[in-house]
Amino acid sequence: ASARDAALVEFAQRLVDKYLLGAATTSSDDVFRAIKILSSFATQYPQAFGYGEPARAGHAVLGLLEQLPRVATPKQGELVQHALRTLLLLLRAADARAFATLGGEVVQLLAAPAGADEPAPALRFPGFSDA
Repeated sequence: ASARDAALVEFAQRLVDKYLLGAATTSSDDVFRAIKILSSFATQYPQAFGYGEPARAGHAVLGLLEQLPRVATPKQGELVQHALRTLLLLLRAADARAFATLGGEVVQLLAAPAGADEPAPALRFPGFSDA
């Protein structure tokens, strides 16, 4: 991989870590700006997500899923949906384990009652890890 590709990977990873994963203290505007940047990266620079390598693209998918409860406007909803769609398309279709794990976690997330007093547990996708 080139130095440029490595820089793109690192930048995307930092955006996800700083603004999406555990972003309860980050302003909503900053979160959705980060999502817009990540969505553009997924479209224009797929190497930033390892061309769909589950450990890289999955990390961003997790961060996006954590933002679903924060969506307050139709525009924000469209932005998150577009970013999710783009990143999910990057995931290698041959990686059935990653898709199965993702599907199970999404069903669990959607089944959780909206506005519950307890925060939703952090999502973990074994299919998206290097282990």
